[in-house]
Amino acid sequence: MTPLTIYFDMDGVLADLSAAVHTYAQEAHGVEGTLTEMRSSSESVHQYYLLRRKDLGLYESFYSLPPTRLEEMRALMRRLHAAGFIVEILTAYGIQDAIEMGDEVHRGKADFLRRHYGDLFEEGVIARFNGVSKGSQKHFYATPNSVLLDDWGKNIHQWRAAGAPAVHYHLDRHDECIHELLQLVGLETEPWG
Repeated sequence: MTPLTIYFDMDGVLADLSAAVHTYAQEAHGVEGTLTEMRSSSESVHQYYLLRRKDLGLYESFYSLPPTRLEEMRALMRRLHAAGFIVEILTAYGIQDAIEMGDEVHRGKADFLRRHYGDLFEEGVIARFNGVSKGSQKHFYATPNSVLLDDWGKNIHQWRAAGAPAVHYHLDRHDECIHELLQLVGLETEPWG
């Protein structure tokens, strides 16, 4: 039997994109309000995300993202690997112009992973760093023996439509989402909450 592969998204799952955007909006543009308030407006997050990316450059805007609950995510990956699952990264490189954009985004994300998860790659806990040019292509990786943990609803819908299970990750419901993933793969049987 083929082992189950668990795919972790980066931006919004392993990297706290909205916290970085919130800090940028406050520091560079004097925006007031809490992170929770900003997260409730996807248009606002996107607007400041684009400004941050332009100001920092593509490489730095991804490399400098703060990790999401780093020690917990690392422990989760170790637990999944120890249970016999294949742990991989599946992210979008955001390629609009393959020469202009893809390489810098790819390098920024790769260096983020080296910085925060490099030892897990070396130990074989994380098997691979996969990328697609656009998030809407992630479903090409979907199989009945794969699970996606992603924050983008459209990616979750397409993954499930391809016949594979997925967990829609929300940072403000982190514990519940991780519990859902563990239940899905049979590592926890009790309902959350």
